[in-house]
Amino acid sequence: QKRGIRSSWARSRLFEVEGLDLNVGYDYLEETAKQFLALTNRVWVPPMNYTSNAPFAQVSYNRGPLTLSGGFRREDGKLQVDSYTTTFFNNRVRVNGGSLDYKANLPNVGAIWRLPRNWSVFGSYSKGFTLPNVGIPLRNINVPGKSVSGILDLQAVIVDNKEVGFAWRGKGASFSASIYRSYSALGSNLTVSPITRDFILQRRPVKVQGGEASAEYAVSKTLKLNALFSHMEGTTVAFEGGPLNVRQGVTNSSPDKFGSSVTWRYTEKGALTFGQTTLVGREINVGKGSYEKTAGYTLFHLSSTYSTKWGDFSIGIENLLDRYYILTWAQVDQFQNYFAGRGRAFTFTHSIKF
Repeated sequence: QKRGIRSSWARSRLFEVEGLDLNVGYDYLEETAKQFLALTNRVWVPPMNYTSNAPFAQVSYNRGPLTLSGGFRREDGKLQVDSYTTTFFNNRVRVNGGSLDYKANLPNVGAIWRLPRNWSVFGSYSKGFTLPNVGIPLRNINVPGKSVSGILDLQAVIVDNKEVGFAWRGKGASFSASIYRSYSALGSNLTVSPITRDFILQRRPVKVQGGEASAEYAVSKTLKLNALFSHMEGTTVAFEGGPLNVRQGVTNSSPDKFGSSVTWRYTEKGALTFGQTTLVGREINVGKGSYEKTAGYTLFHLSSTYSTKWGDFSIGIENLLDRYYILTWAQVDQFQNYFAGRGRAFTFTHSIKF
């Protein structure tokens, strides 16, 4: 259960300076989460109550070919878990409840420089904040004498993010590419226990790096092509103090992804799009205890939109060929954890703007 408030207020020409804009706001969140075992209705993960207060401010300044931006966000959260007893599988031990405070200052800066001949370059730095998968360490406690406030695995994940890239936009085509790097000294890494076949959470240094590229080309006024490629590679350590030379598995870092589409505008009011999405197969950590091999798959999609005086109508078909496949994250070696992807699915949407 989640409830909260998201608010923002914007002001252009701050201090009567042309190109200087301000955006301030405040986010509030109350969240309660718990997990039950489906057949017996026993509590597997006790109720976790999380509240968060987060004011923020963002400033941007446009001056000729240059855009500068910077901001700050303050995370002030609290996690409350009452005392509970683990399941019989984990020895039915009593865990003392408690609370944990999550406080972090999150700055960010960025810049875009527009070059001649429709080129531009950009770069940014930001500090990210997220909670780890809190439920896993709570449900896996199997020795007495533990308390919620003393579990190191529940500490927040603070990440340093850096990204640089370039873009080009012409009359009938465009292209952009970027590379990024994220690092957390106390990251979150999910692995599968060889004994229980259940997830375990490891808090170790994590580095994630990768890149994305996208392109668009207008064959004619009515036909347009799009393509997208993304690559992500996460690494962590095999033991405390070790080197960052173990690849993260599919539960943490996705395999390479490629997508493409062709859009045909058959009238001024209607368009038809045919697309595909491919997740590439991957084999990592060969010869290591964390060896993993996953198979890739390709799915096709079809959608159409049409505008009328009664609104916009659209129909979509996902997994057009009704392919049977096992989700990538479900291919890892777990106990009875082979979830198939969704078959052919139809969607219909009608929207009216007023």
